[in-house]
Amino acid sequence: MRRVILAGLVLCKIIFTTALYAQENGIQSLTTDSFKKEIFNYEDPVWNYPGNKPAILVFTTSWCGPCQEMISTLKDILPVYSDSVLFYSIDTDENAELTSFLQVKNVPTTLFIPVNGPPRNAVGAFSKDIIVRAIEEVLLVKTE
Repeated sequence: MRRVILAGLVLCKIIFTTALYAQENGIQSLTTDSFKKEIFNYEDPVWNYPGNKPAILVFTTSWCGPCQEMISTLKDILPVYSDSVLFYSIDTDENAELTSFLQVKNVPTTLFIPVNGPPRNAVGAFSKDIIVRAIEEVLLVKTE
């Protein structure tokens, strides 16, 4: 019984720390409702991103090690791109309807969302160099 309680406490700490970590480091955590407002209202059949800056959106879970690596990598590059790219995350366990609609089958899954045009997705955790290349080639954002 003690092991079950201890495991529950550890899981709660991981979930709380992950949510706090993402928000404290400039990565905004989205829900299904905020996704519809900030990224795409999927009730409309035509993709229309309302943002005025390109965005990176990572689908994660609190129990996924590679997801936490991806968040850490985004945190590392965020200071360089925070003026030109928006950074978001979505917990797939807490937003099952959205995850199902977008057919996210694996985590982490990352959407690179340009201001104009459809998003591009990539599955897995990526190095800083690969993310920077995607920012430059897909989102068309260059550092000065």
